[in-house]
Amino acid sequence: MAKIKTFISVAASQRVTNNIARVSNRLAAVCDGYNWVPAENLLVTVNFVGEVLDREAAEFCQEIQKAITQFSSFELSLCGVGGFPDAERPRTIWMGVDEGSEQLITMNRELTKVIQDWGFNKEKNAYLPHVTLGKLRRGGKWNDALLEHVHRLRKHDSGFCTVDKVIVNSSHFDRGGPTYTPMATFRLKN
Repeated sequence: MAKIKTFISVAASQRVTNNIARVSNRLAAVCDGYNWVPAENLLVTVNFVGEVLDREAAEFCQEIQKAITQFSSFELSLCGVGGFPDAERPRTIWMGVDEGSEQLITMNRELTKVIQDWGFNKEKNAYLPHVTLGKLRRGGKWNDALLEHVHRLRKHDSGFCTVDKVIVNSSHFDRGGPTYTPMATFRLKN
């Protein structure tokens, strides 16, 4: 009985993802203390699920599909670089969602109900729609150049696109970092 680390996301268009990747590459060039997310993994996580049993994955995806039917496609804009817990001591560097934030927060809230019915994701942390650009490595440190870039990019605009699908992903970690594989993709209403 294998367990599949699972999360639900939306993806920006290739053009917007390329813009985000350029920002991430600029930051990576000035600070090597982070594990920087490769372009193919630059997604907006809607919900982190946890480990779903492989034999239950299809049924779980069907429940997510039912919950998604109420949502329509929406405009998404990604802008503003920041950090968690804050931009002065960033353990995580991220780019925020501007347009589309309300839709993602509503989607997160509705999917959280389904996920919790399955016994997952009992956390009560507030959801902030964003794309993770990098996470501080064990023993890694930020530097003044990185903090300066984050400050300069706090209003950076990576563009608009339409989100028309939701993806249930599996995540597998190996020496090269995480690999995300879509388990199911569901179209949003037009």
